[in-house]
Amino acid sequence: MKRIHLIAVAVCVLAGAGAGFAYQELRAPPSSAVVQTGDYSAYLPEDGRKVVFYSLSTCQFCNLTRALLEENAVAYDERKLDADEAFLEQAHALNARSVPLLLVGGHKIEGYDEARILAVLEQERFLER
Repeated sequence: MKRIHLIAVAVCVLAGAGAGFAYQELRAPPSSAVVQTGDYSAYLPEDGRKVVFYSLSTCQFCNLTRALLEENAVAYDERKLDADEAFLEQAHALNARSVPLLLVGGHKIEGYDEARILAVLEQERFLER
């Protein structure tokens, strides 16, 4: 009986460790974002001095992106894909495969990678440094 109890405890501990590892994997941002250059002027605001940010309300990486833009005082136009069909159609036209999706001047950034996002923002002169 004692042996069964020890085995049950070991299984629970291992299951908990596995669940904790899986949770960390889900929470960890991807190691890189896809950055492409092109003419995205048709999707940018008229003045061109805002970042266009396509997001989903349930996307944790979108929340990180929003916080990064706000921390760096970057003006942005957020387009929530789950709130407006027109924004979803725009994302499809851009061949978007993931969110967050950022249009920064002549760059399209898909996914979250803080260093890459900041580098593009700096290159396009959206950061005050």
